[in-house]
Amino acid sequence: MIEIENAEILRKSISESFSVLVANALRSGWAEHDLALMLTDLAETYVMDVGSRMIADNSLRAQHTLDTLKN
Repeated sequence: MIEIENAEILRKSISESFSVLVANALRSGWAEHDLALMLTDLAETYVMDVGSRMIADNSLRAQHTLDTLKN
């Protein structure tokens, strides 16, 4: 897990780019509620992708450990 100090640094470094993204989308004509739903969907998809990779990596490590113990 990310430490609280690092989380705040990450939040600050991302927030400016995020604000620019939102402002550009709104200027392009996106309705704010549609944009919020789309950003939520994108974030959820990203979280699921990261979670899937973590599960796969942990599974591979566990399999490697079992194979090592068998030999």
